Amino acid sequence: MGTLPLIREHCMIGELIMSLDIPSISPQELMDRIGTPYAPMLFDVQRREVFDAADRLLGGANWRHHQEINAWIEEIPPSAEIVV
Repeated sequence: MGTLPLIREHCMIGELIMSLDIPSISPQELMDRIGTPYAPMLFDVQRREVFDAADRLLGGANWRHHQEINAWIEEIPPSAEIVV
C-alpha cells in the first residue's frame, strides 16, 4: 500500500515546497485518524469535474482548485497537518 503526502509547514503563500522530506501517511493511518482530534485537514485537488462525478468521496475532504492555492492557503493554520 502506498502513502499519501502529509504536508506540515511545507506550504508557503504562492509556493508548495516539493522535496523528498515531505512527511507521508499511509491510507490506513489516515483512515484511523479521520474523525478524531488527530485528523489532518484534507484537501481534494483533483479536477472539479472528476470530483463532481465521483460516486465516493473521502469524508471530511474539502475540494480546492490546485491552481488557486494563493486564494485558500491562508485558511490553513500554520501548525496544521494537511493531506492533499
